[in-house]
Amino acid sequence: MKIGLIHVFYTYDKEKNMRPFPFGIGYIASYIMQKGHRVEILDLNTTYLKKQEIIPALKKMNCDIFGISSLSGGYTYTKNLIDIIKQYLGTPVIVGGPLATHSAEIVLKNTKADICVIGLGEETTYGIMENLQDLKDVPGIFYKTKTGQIIKNEPAPLASLDKLPWPAYEIMSMEDYIWCGASPDMDSKRKFKKGMRIGQMITGRGCPMGCNFCSKVMGRHFMLRSIDNLIEEIKYLIKTHKINGISFRDELYLVDKKRAYELASRLKSLNIIWMGQARVDKVDYELVKHMKKCGCTSLGFGIESGSLKMLKLMNKGQTKEQIERAVKICQKLDMDMKVQLIMGYPGENRETISETVGLFKRLGHPGRRFHLVTPLPGSTLYEDVISKGIIKDEEQYLHALSRRDSGFSKGLPLVNLTQFSDQELYKLKLDTESKMQQNYQAYLYKHPLIMIKYLRDKLLYHIDGRQLLFNPFLIIHKLAKKIGLLNDKQRENIEQPQEQKSSLKIEYFDIS
Repeated sequence: MKIGLIHVFYTYDKEKNMRPFPFGIGYIASYIMQKGHRVEILDLNTTYLKKQEIIPALKKMNCDIFGISSLSGGYTYTKNLIDIIKQYLGTPVIVGGPLATHSAEIVLKNTKADICVIGLGEETTYGIMENLQDLKDVPGIFYKTKTGQIIKNEPAPLASLDKLPWPAYEIMSMEDYIWCGASPDMDSKRKFKKGMRIGQMITGRGCPMGCNFCSKVMGRHFMLRSIDNLIEEIKYLIKTHKINGISFRDELYLVDKKRAYELASRLKSLNIIWMGQARVDKVDYELVKHMKKCGCTSLGFGIESGSLKMLKLMNKGQTKEQIERAVKICQKLDMDMKVQLIMGYPGENRETISETVGLFKRLGHPGRRFHLVTPLPGSTLYEDVISKGIIKDEEQYLHALSRRDSGFSKGLPLVNLTQFSDQELYKLKLDTESKMQQNYQAYLYKHPLIMIKYLRDKLLYHIDGRQLLFNPFLIIHKLAKKIGLLNDKQRENIEQPQEQKSSLKIEYFDIS
């Protein structure tokens, strides 16, 4: 039997070459192939197919069954894609990923999908292929009978990650997923280092933390691969795909100090650079120092808020003191940080936002843009708003979540859980981001050595290397805009007209 595995679009910056590796279908493909079935992969993040192009592409795959992996925000696209498959090919369709895991009944009730996979998909997908005519004993699925009845089977047991084969690199277009230049987590001054090739990996599955706003496929189940298994895979990527850096894409990479020390030491012997997501309560000075010595260039921190009240409401499990300590450690060791911030969680007000601004002002850190809180299926927050009747039609909400400009992506909040109007909250977000940047500029003026480093890094990160040679005026102008040294009138007076960059057409996001 042959299965076609489709990775539904994920909004990203096409210009920065930041395509997410489709770990779900990559692992499923290798497992299915190991069991003797044939697999073909179609990643819509790399092909940008429109409706008229998708139909012949699907026919050419000539598959007996299709599996679609989608985030909750890909519902509209997935529903339309299923319609196309059913209309032109008539094959069974499996849906997996967060969309299926958290909204299986909605998907089966409102689309022509046949089966939803809940949680991890490797063994479950194989079980479906082996028992397609009688699914009653396949664990980990919801499925629709011929009469339209929706059946829920028992959960699937969790497999040992070391027993699973690595992603099916041999049938994937790997150059699409290797970041040549800078990754979004990369220490900026390394961007133009010749030959930089950053691969993507995961060291485990799930996250043991219980943040109320977070949606996780495995809930609070958490599994790790052995360090030996990780190192062997990295060696393979180095040898086969010439990578010299790794971006660990785990929900939470740094969860245990002892393991972090050991893994860092093993990575040092490979002579690569690497980065991953940490927590402020899991790092100390010696650990960060050791990780940097071993090639770590960047750590991500889900700081979210500078208000203890909000941290408690979110169930973050961290304190302001831990945030300050972690940031100061990274600053002292010159470890690049990618901080995540959110605004608009229930209980948010001007005082809590002011506390966040004050925290970053004390730290001499610019912070980062805020994401407006969006209740995601699978999160505690989502269940709360459902129970309170704030979201009345879950399918319509999934359609709204699928809009490119909704919620945490950009624009007005999808669901406003604060005392502010939508317009007030959005303006408050922009004003707060501006205030934090102004605070950081004032900090830089008082610390000239830090300003020099900051300007150097901004120069390397934001300006195309070719401009360094050909257009010094544009360099100065762009740099001044990035750090906010020009006001709106000054920008208007000296802005040079530029060719409009092409953007993905709406057909890519909506193939109805």
